[in-house]
Amino acid sequence: MPLCSVCLNFFQRFLQQTGGHQGGWDDYDHQTFLRIHRTHKGKASFMSTALASLPGHSEDDIMQHVQWYDEYLTLKESRKEAIHKWKGMKESERAEVLAKAEAEQEETQLDLDRKKQERMDQERQERLSHLTRYKAEQELKRLAEEEERLKEQLIHARQEEKQRKQKAAVKLKAEEYARQKAEEKEIMQTAKAAVMHEEMQRKHMANKRIDKFQERDQVALDERRIRQQERQLEEEEKSRRLDKLKGQVCLYVYMYTCFYLQTTGQQLSTRQW
Repeated sequence: MPLCSVCLNFFQRFLQQTGGHQGGWDDYDHQTFLRIHRTHKGKASFMSTALASLPGHSEDDIMQHVQWYDEYLTLKESRKEAIHKWKGMKESERAEVLAKAEAEQEETQLDLDRKKQERMDQERQERLSHLTRYKAEQELKRLAEEEERLKEQLIHARQEEKQRKQKAAVKLKAEEYARQKAEEKEIMQTAKAAVMHEEMQRKHMANKRIDKFQERDQVALDERRIRQQERQLEEEEKSRRLDKLKGQVCLYVYMYTCFYLQTTGQQLSTRQW
């Protein structure tokens, strides 16, 4: 296994086993530790400052974190150097490959030129064939578009004819409806006029019958009044005649009595009459 891969794998296992790039500490405590480490590294004030700034950690925790951080930096630097060496090796390999390729290119230039010429001839032939096919396709496309345009025009013309017929049918129905409504209106007006005329005739006949009934009642009333007047006149005439007859009878009786008395020599008192 290459040295670079060994370093990378070792550094990766170290991170997995020790809690990642912060050694198992949270971000705030680790950043505080880094700030103190940069400021007080190698000084006696390091531990007192760390204990004051990291109240959640003991002196042993801080010492272990210092050891972890030193090993972390060492492994990280080793990984960096391994990557640098690996890049240098890759650059060397790339240079060798390029040199070999250039040599092979010089050796096969004539063959490449020949193949290039053949490829160019083939490409030119393909372009000509493609151009011919393209022109044929364009002509077919133009004919298809023309056919489609004619179809669309035919469909549009049929639709316009259909719409024209529909409009004509609608107009005809509207005219027929209007004519029917006019006829119905005329019939209704005629019927209404006939009903009004019949009603007027009926009222006229009723008025005539009422007038006739009233006239007949008036005639009957006048006849009754006349009969009553005639009966009254007859009664008066009868009473008058009876009174006259009574007076005549009384006069006759008086005259007869006077005559009788004269003949008998008696005298009649007028108080008896």
